Amino acid sequence: MAVITTFPNQVIVRTPGPQGPAGSGTGPGGGISEVQGDSPIAVANGTTLPVVSLTAAGISAAYMANNAVATASIQDGAVTAAKIAGGVINDGTVTEVTGSPQIAVSNGTTTPALSLQSLSVSSGFLAAASVVTAKIDDSAVTTAKLGLSAVTSSKIASDAVTAAKLADTTVTAGTYNAADVTVDAQGRITAAYAGKDSYTGQVVAPANSDVYTIDPAVVSARTILNFYAKNGGGSCTATLKNNGATVATIAVTTSSGFAGFITNTAVSDGDPITIEVSNNTSAANLVFQVEYSR
Repeated sequence: MAVITTFPNQVIVRTPGPQGPAGSGTGPGGGISEVQGDSPIAVANGTTLPVVSLTAAGISAAYMANNAVATASIQDGAVTAAKIAGGVINDGTVTEVTGSPQIAVSNGTTTPALSLQSLSVSSGFLAAASVVTAKIDDSAVTTAKLGLSAVTSSKIASDAVTAAKLADTTVTAGTYNAADVTVDAQGRITAAYAGKDSYTGQVVAPANSDVYTIDPAVVSARTILNFYAKNGGGSCTATLKNNGATVATIAVTTSSGFAGFITNTAVSDGDPITIEVSNNTSAANLVFQVEYSR
């Protein structure tokens, strides 16, 4: 007959085997034919002995020691992106990074290197005050990189364009569309119509902060075309002015020449034209030429 033994959460059914010979005290034992288990115990009852095992989800944190899961116990394929919550990984070395269109990534055998793409910084990423004259390389601004409408008078500081920043080949005949503007063999901008003339003179010992009158009151309106200044010795700064407004400034030395940039060139009838000397360091024999047209 079957013997049934009960315990908390399980029942064991044992079927005894046949008895041995009388008085022998031995005989074949019976086998356990059925076992019932409670979670997390799983039981597979069959024609032979039952198989007892843990269910797949049977082991929780409450059943595990703190040191039960070690690196050596985890298979390489067991950890996937889907199983890692954000912020869980706090140690180790990042070996590969992907970048956005603005960020370039160089993945190697060591830590990846992040950098900006060469064309990734546009006006939308720059603060208005972030680009100043001191941060612009002299060779960075070329004709090909400037649109026809990119450079306006409001974007050029009064002291930003100097003779030193203008190459000899900067001004070419093809730069200007006006029919009355040409460039001579010396690279000077000249007008191609009649009535061109010039003021010339020499100051033997120019004094600092002195103002020298070239024309006290022009007899007719005219346009200043070029300003030239050169010293026989020493140095100074010569500023050509049209009725008090600066036309051009030259750092005058023994090797200086034409001003690289002129403005306020239209002289009204009766206005004066003067030259002001400053920053004088033993300047001598200052010669000048002011070209104009009428």
